[in-house]
Amino acid sequence: MTVIGSRNATRSDFDQVAASIPDGEIPITRLVTHRTTLAKSPHDIARWSREKAGLIKAVIAVHDRS
Repeated sequence: MTVIGSRNATRSDFDQVAASIPDGEIPITRLVTHRTTLAKSPHDIARWSREKAGLIKAVIAVHDRS
């Protein structure tokens, strides 16, 4: 599996977003649309890439918090 990350934001973009989170201007609870575990990530990433819609942010848990 190859994972390639990208980012197209400046420091000021991050500062603006960080300032908008506490006052609720950005609904961060709605940004994470998909979750998986490290073990399931190859299957889930492949499935998500086929879906072509709906994914905003995905979180891959690398350890078990149970």
